[in-house]
Amino acid sequence: MLPYEEQECAEILRIRSEEEDIEITPPALALLAKIAAETSIRYAMYCMTTTAVLCGQRKGTRVEIDDVKRAYLLFMDSRRSAQYLLAHADDYMMSEVDGQTDETTPHTTDASKEPPSSPSPN
Repeated sequence: MLPYEEQECAEILRIRSEEEDIEITPPALALLAKIAAETSIRYAMYCMTTTAVLCGQRKGTRVEIDDVKRAYLLFMDSRRSAQYLLAHADDYMMSEVDGQTDETTPHTTDASKEPPSSPSPN
């Protein structure tokens, strides 16, 4: 069980947005709260800071739901990051830890591989 319910996350994020002078729409705040409840409040706060930057780049005055979705896709939470690393273990040196790889074989990665698609935060 996660330490906070979605409503508690929404309140924490609302207070944090006020402290950081981030104007955020209610739907965007609700999505951040859902993300926080499913991942961590810390990750959602990082996303909120990123959404403020994205909002500024598009010359917006308030963080919108699309800003939250974009931030979510730009940076992975620890669970999605671990899943990606496990799925692509052969592409990283951690696959050599067991001593089973041949040291004479160059370790290459397939640049054409795309990261796994992220689940929609909706």
